[in-house]
Amino acid sequence: MHTRPLAIAVVAVLACAHPHPPALDGRVAFATVDQGTSSMHDCTQPARGTAPDSAPCRLRWSLGAGDLARFAAQDGAFLVGDTLTLVASSRDSLEVIGAISVPMSRVEGTDRWILTMQAAGMRAARLGYRVMSSTTVGLPARNEWRGPSAPPPPLRARRVQGAVRADTLEFADGERREVLSYLPAGWARTTQRHVLYMGDGNAVRTVAALLDTLNTSGAIPPTAMVGIRPAPARTAEARFDRTLEYNFGFRGDSAKFVRHEQFLTGVVMPWAERTLGVPTGATNTAFWGGSNGGSLAIVMVRRHPELFGAALVASPSFDLIPDGPPGAHASYFLAAGSFEPRLEHAARQLADRLERAGNRVRYVRFLGGHDDMLWEEMLVEQLRWSFQR
Repeated sequence: MHTRPLAIAVVAVLACAHPHPPALDGRVAFATVDQGTSSMHDCTQPARGTAPDSAPCRLRWSLGAGDLARFAAQDGAFLVGDTLTLVASSRDSLEVIGAISVPMSRVEGTDRWILTMQAAGMRAARLGYRVMSSTTVGLPARNEWRGPSAPPPPLRARRVQGAVRADTLEFADGERREVLSYLPAGWARTTQRHVLYMGDGNAVRTVAALLDTLNTSGAIPPTAMVGIRPAPARTAEARFDRTLEYNFGFRGDSAKFVRHEQFLTGVVMPWAERTLGVPTGATNTAFWGGSNGGSLAIVMVRRHPELFGAALVASPSFDLIPDGPPGAHASYFLAAGSFEPRLEHAARQLADRLERAGNRVRYVRFLGGHDDMLWEEMLVEQLRWSFQR
């Protein structure tokens, strides 16, 4: 990955600390978004549709160059009120992606870029985000910001005691896919084993630090993790392959979903059971994912209740969910963020539908957005709920 260096600071300021802030008449006009938080409504304009009570809107007002220099020179995060400003330096245009995904605004005459947003309860929010320039190649490192009233981050092992390995298995038509796995320390001596499957297997190494802490502390029974790397987007035509493999019936086509499903159930799972010693059967097996990966988790549990007993889901991006076999039930823990109102509404409706069908369901609405940092943090609570002793 090659990027130009970016100097980044996260600051929060009071609207009244600067001249001519927008008049909000005691409330914020909130964003209406199409997916995640890919667009952000101007705080001074009426919101389209139903305004959720804590989705962010964008403040279009400028900061002085002196203030920007002072803010960017400070380390960490500063929050006063419910207004948050992200500041970065670059010769190229910048945009923020992650929990919020919008372009930044350049401060005229400087190399500073800002994004100022406001939301009720921002003091308790958590944001994972990346800053991309117009010349960035690859995915930049994730920045993390946490308000002073936000829950503390879960503990992550500095050094994983278990084992992380990578294997390559035959996928289809001569293609091979990498499968990453994590086994807790002492796995060979354990008898009460559980396993967590996931798409987006590239996250296994990051999530292993969370899972390792839960395993070594005894918070959950010994739990392994197996993840499949998504389809590589080598060509323009292949850029939707991950979406097609993870979302049942996307654009009316389930062929790539079924091929990926067959690889998982017919190749990966038998290999993991044979090679890694992970358990079989729904009682000790769960599927986890966020966004498209969350949709995959739900559909796999719906279609294969004999293999998976629980779907641990965050911010599912697609709501075409097939019916399961008659009389089959499972556990579903769904979570979505207040900064992604369309997806949060759909996830809540889906949770209600699954509960009415007789499944064990828990739903959590967190203060944040479409954010892999929060999905990882939610997993801690989801695993405790799913694999409780």
